[in-house]
Amino acid sequence: MTNMLLPLLALAALADGGTPDLEAAHAEAAHRLRAGIDAAHVEDLPAGRHYPLLLAAGRDAAEALRGLHAGEVAARIVADARWRAVLDRDAAERELEPALERLLADLEFRVRGEADLPAGFPAPTPVLGIRLQAYPAYRMARTPMAGRDGRAFWRLFRHIQTHEIAMTAPVETSYGDDGFMAFLYDVPERGPLGTGGPVEVVDVPPARYASLGCRGVETAAGIAEARASLERWLRERGLRPDGELRVLSYNSPMVPADERYFEVQLPVRVRDV
Repeated sequence: MTNMLLPLLALAALADGGTPDLEAAHAEAAHRLRAGIDAAHVEDLPAGRHYPLLLAAGRDAAEALRGLHAGEVAARIVADARWRAVLDRDAAERELEPALERLLADLEFRVRGEADLPAGFPAPTPVLGIRLQAYPAYRMARTPMAGRDGRAFWRLFRHIQTHEIAMTAPVETSYGDDGFMAFLYDVPERGPLGTGGPVEVVDVPPARYASLGCRGVETAAGIAEARASLERWLRERGLRPDGELRVLSYNSPMVPADERYFEVQLPVRVRDV
């Protein structure tokens, strides 16, 4: 009985705010990190102080993010810098500051909204954050996707134009055996269900997903790394994936690469462990 209760309790804690407030933790870490980087650039800084101040800024950020995925990233940056410094301190210093600047950009990132979310959808997960996201029932138009060619996108775009369906964000991509791309309807009552040519309109039931917020361009390597992080996060909480990985993409190719945002997600259902 105890083993059966573990995943239930874990899920309840996560759903009821049992994890730290990601937005608040990220904001505090960004504040500490920016202050530390600025301190490393004051005028007349004594020789040899730049690197220790940067290292301290990274440690302060990791402390503010303790217990969170972003905290693991910050701690890894600090650890890598310390090991490099054993062999070449100058090289470690040169590589540490850009790494901290990238971390700061991730922590301060704000999603550029180009379209409305479907009704009832949660706010996107912060970049470098992992949390459970609860999604309501929704309607999607989906089409098979082979590789990363643009034909799936344009089939869906013609579909919503023909049926006068408003464009929403995100675009959903399934990475299962029967991979597909989907545009999501603004409300689940919009339009008829069924198949028209290569596009199928279906209803999706409510579900929970473990979600990792990401910045930049989607790559196979990046998605694989995100999957591994999500699987580890779930294992640590006594939960398991329950279905195929999906990616929710929020920006068009018109948005600069480093300003694009997407979520990598695994569906979650409580199971006996």
